[in-house]
Amino acid sequence: MLKGVLTRYAICFVFLTLLSGCIRNTGIGRAITPEPTPAAPLNPVMVTEESTISLTRTTTPIHLPTSTFTPEEKEIIISRLLTGDYLCDLPCWGGIEPGVTTTVNALNFINTIAMYYPEHKTAEIEYQGKTYLIGIYSNNNAVNYLMVPRLDYSMTQFLQKYGKPDNIYFFILDSLPIDIDNPYQLFLFYKDQGIMVKYDGISPKGGILSLCLAEKLSYVDTSPVISLWKKGANLEFQDVLSKYVDQYYSYSEREYFSLAELSDISIDDFYEIFSDYEMNQECLQIVNPNGTP
Repeated sequence: MLKGVLTRYAICFVFLTLLSGCIRNTGIGRAITPEPTPAAPLNPVMVTEESTISLTRTTTPIHLPTSTFTPEEKEIIISRLLTGDYLCDLPCWGGIEPGVTTTVNALNFINTIAMYYPEHKTAEIEYQGKTYLIGIYSNNNAVNYLMVPRLDYSMTQFLQKYGKPDNIYFFILDSLPIDIDNPYQLFLFYKDQGIMVKYDGISPKGGILSLCLAEKLSYVDTSPVISLWKKGANLEFQDVLSKYVDQYYSYSEREYFSLAELSDISIDDFYEIFSDYEMNQECLQIVNPNGTP
């Protein structure tokens, strides 16, 4: 619980620093008021080094590089993984495709570029003086799920590359009385493609929240966390949270709202506006499901 509270204050502090002025009142969409519900804090899993894991192969492995890279080669590969679509497009990442790539082959590659912690199914990548967390979940012979960071990948860029999402969900952090800002998380959910991308942002606190999603406005983090699972697995948003994301964070316990529940703007309109750099200059108006602070 203390970790969740500290995480909340950390988020608020970072976003408070970003807001040096007021966000304009003009926006897109009319808010639709739902019943207010409480929100739960984040609950990250701590990583330790004490564990082993039993690995086996499937009958159709995808062979990945297993040699030891030089420091220069390792830096280049990590840079390509964190800043681009290295070797393949999502939901494949660095040649690892959920539901296809064997656990053995995936870890052979991960171990050449990162420190792997089997007990928590995570790996830590060092890049330009910072540590980035990767989630690698498998309950059979093949990798089932990946949770990976992506640096400097704006929402507009993502929408242009992967198209219109099947749905859009929000988690609105229940701000504290002393806060002047309201952090939120926005999820683009691609059911058929096996992709979910999470962006963190901030809005001035109030009954109506202004989500300014253009990266140059600096009110949204342009380095999202991406969840990947087997393409065509037919998983719903809540299924992905409870089955996979909960292996790392207690996300399924929180209350989420779809775009349709918080605004009258459609997914088609959202995609048309926010996939266009010229149009993506207004702030999306949504109701604060936690009520007026």
